[in-house]
Amino acid sequence: MATEVSSTPQFGLLALPVFIILSLLSGGMTPLESMPENLKKIMQLSPSTHFVSFAQAVLYRGAGFSDAGSCAFSKPDLWRMRMRP
Repeated sequence: MATEVSSTPQFGLLALPVFIILSLLSGGMTPLESMPENLKKIMQLSPSTHFVSFAQAVLYRGAGFSDAGSCAFSKPDLWRMRMRP
């Protein structure tokens, strides 16, 4: 996006809605389980979704770094993920 605009304030105005949407859909404010299946698969591409699952495992469930590491890698990998109709 930054290469398409001519100034930094324009980039800020374009990036802000994108960041807000990614934040709202990351699973920190609304659970991923309540989202439609296609949206869940799309949000697996966002790093914020994986950070939220890692942080929730450590903070809420008392998981250590060894437990939380396995939680982070239990998500489907990007190269294995397939969009099914």
